[in-house]
Formats: sequence, structure tokens, C-alpha cells
Amino acid sequence: MNILTAPQTQVENAVMIMVTEAIGDNLSISCVDGHKVYDQIAAAFHAGKNAIVSFKDAEDVTSAFLAIGHLYAEFPDFSGTVEQIEIISQGRGYGGN
Repeated sequence: MNILTAPQTQVENAVMIMVTEAIGDNLSISCVDGHKVYDQIAAAFHAGKNAIVSFKDAEDVTSAFLAIGHLYAEFPDFSGTVEQIEIISQGRGYGGN
């Protein structure tokens, strides 16, 4: 499923988070930057919204950056609230839910 095929109610109740805009860089490597994205996702969840997270134009995503996985501790139903994770690599898009 991608943003173009997601049910309309899921998209309407979602916040789009562009990783490169959230961190102000295309290098997704630091834990501090990962926490910036985490904060935006958590804010969406607290507001009762879903999150659409796009890694378009992001480079060098490291495990330190992916500390956003800590959402599982705060939000046990995390997997049901992220509707779309979009990764663009070498001009090709990959999506998942």
C-alpha cells in the first residue's frame, strides 16, 4: 500500500513527516536527528493522528538515527498507526506499512 492507494480516511487522519525537512539535512545519521523525527511522530499519535513518514532524499540512514523505533515503548500499537514509510533510492520508490 502506498499513499496513492491508502484508504482516504487513513490519509485524511494522517500527518506527513518529511524526514529531510524535520532534521534540516539529508544525512539521517545522528540520534539527535532521529529524536526530532520521533518527536513529530509522537506528537501526531498524541493528537490521535496517524503518521506518514517519508525518507525521500534521505541518505546514509544509520541505526543511531533509527532510535525512532523507541515509539514501540511509548505506543504499544505503533505498527497500526504508521500508515506509510516511503523510501526513495536512486530514483525508485519503495513503500511499506
